[in-house]
Amino acid sequence: MVVLVGCQSVNTAPANSNTASRSTAPDAFAGTSAAPSAAAPSEEKKPTLSQALAEAPVDDPSLKPLAQKYAQAEAALKAHPNDPNVKKAYVNAAYNYAHAIEYVSDKLEPMIKYRAALLLYRKALAVDPTNAPSEREKDQIEAIYRTMPGGIPQE
Repeated sequence: MVVLVGCQSVNTAPANSNTASRSTAPDAFAGTSAAPSAAAPSEEKKPTLSQALAEAPVDDPSLKPLAQKYAQAEAALKAHPNDPNVKKAYVNAAYNYAHAIEYVSDKLEPMIKYRAALLLYRKALAVDPTNAPSEREKDQIEAIYRTMPGGIPQE
């Protein structure tokens, strides 16, 4: 059985009661009133990882102390890039900040939350590639992004 939807004239009565609820006008969804006003999610502009990280403490002020501690650790690492204690403090600050963004904050949108956390885990791993907690969390976020349109964000 072949059913052609939209081929009937607007003035033609439906063939049976099953199609009565369908609009028979060929342009039922045409026009500006039927179109959504916002962009589709796939067309939405997505923040870069850095933009998401900058946005996180703005959207959730409870993250500001961790953001400050991370910024201090980052500055210390720039000043003393070969000091193992400074490296360890940086990795810990990055991981703790990322973990709070990902798991503790309930004020961040997922797009901000996971992009910011991913960047921080990557930064921790850039300093200490053997940091297992950062590696595990980074891998988990990337695995989820692999299943989504657009794939894993790079920056």
